[in-house]
Amino acid sequence: MIKNVLKQMWYQRKQNGWILIELIIIAFFLWRAIDPIFIFNRFDNFEKGHKSERSYVIDLLYQNPDPNRQQSDEAKAKDYYRLVDMVKLHPQIEDVSAAKQNMYPGGAGQRVPYTSKQVPAWNNNTLLTIYQGHANFAQNFLNVIGFEDVKTGMTPVIDTRLPIRGICYLSETAAANLFPNGENPIGQSLWSGHDSIKVAGIIKDVRTTYGKLSPMIVRFPFMKNEYDKADVYDIILKVKPEVDLIDFEKKFRTDFLPTLKSGAFTVGQFESMDSLYEIGSKVRGVDSQKKLRYILSVFFICCAFFGITGTFWIKCNKQRSQIGLLRAMGSTKAGIIKKFFIESGALVTVAYIIALIPLAAIIALNNEFDMGTNFFRCYINNSSPYMHERFLPHFAIVSLITYAILMITAFVGTYITAHKYSNLQPSEALRDE
Repeated sequence: MIKNVLKQMWYQRKQNGWILIELIIIAFFLWRAIDPIFIFNRFDNFEKGHKSERSYVIDLLYQNPDPNRQQSDEAKAKDYYRLVDMVKLHPQIEDVSAAKQNMYPGGAGQRVPYTSKQVPAWNNNTLLTIYQGHANFAQNFLNVIGFEDVKTGMTPVIDTRLPIRGICYLSETAAANLFPNGENPIGQSLWSGHDSIKVAGIIKDVRTTYGKLSPMIVRFPFMKNEYDKADVYDIILKVKPEVDLIDFEKKFRTDFLPTLKSGAFTVGQFESMDSLYEIGSKVRGVDSQKKLRYILSVFFICCAFFGITGTFWIKCNKQRSQIGLLRAMGSTKAGIIKKFFIESGALVTVAYIIALIPLAAIIALNNEFDMGTNFFRCYINNSSPYMHERFLPHFAIVSLITYAILMITAFVGTYITAHKYSNLQPSEALRDE
């Protein structure tokens, strides 16, 4: 039966050719509509990569009381350390640390080029997102944020014999990018400009504000002098496990934060570290862009559904006489529907294979999947431990989902029409011929 159907399709190649072109166009754009939904699904289901359920950020503001007289770095540092000590004394707080503003999970971070070798060429560098703590509070920084070692799942413990200001922790993806040949990164040197730091450990990837797992480095940088410019640091803290968080937040905001002042420092905002992800997404417009992309994708999927259904409805309608002849010759309704299923399935398959060729070429040429917006770009990294960043698994999954939608749509349109006309008597089906 399949051989006869394919032979008949060849005889009707002019009519089928226009349908094929239409299906190629629909398949191409339907794939591009499905891909963002797949990427959103991956981004939304990433774990944070750190244990910050009980962690909070106190955003500090620095307002110099005398604009004509600059406060010394030493004076600012003393005021800042006094604030940290005040927070430490709170009975419900387990640990306190210092973090450079926005350089912690949920913040914007900073993208800086690093290389595993001391080379000047830009293309040999890997851009890493920096999360940066104060050297005097290095272990506390790891504890409060709750970074997890990739092997043990526990918070790394800094070797006190190591120079704190000369070590760093790499995320899993960053380590894979900087050491692609499987070399053990621990103990190896990294370079950024003229500075060198050594890798002290590998931690799990941390989800950024807009859902991605960014190659990341945690470091405690060299200080120019004993008192760094403390006005660029926030205070991060972790609450004790037995404390009720709702009650803590309420009392901490109303009773404690108004008293937290030292010198020119005052409190700006107080937020849980987890809520920073949601706040950052809203500020950057990620949520609205995401909703818009969902609406556009669903709209195109619906258009493709009705377009394909209508195409096969018209195709089957034009073959009413053929259905009548088949019925007159004793063909069953199931046999007629099966014949049209084979025909529509063959057209969809051929069109889809042709559409995949330019799709793969465009994606490989751009080295990324979704090119619609900076927030949701998914760059190709075939050495990544994450499936959606590797070309073949990502392309194959989206292609299978798109193919399934195309086939289901084509079969629905074919079945409705073929079933309708296969119920007609041969004389009715041939009436207008």
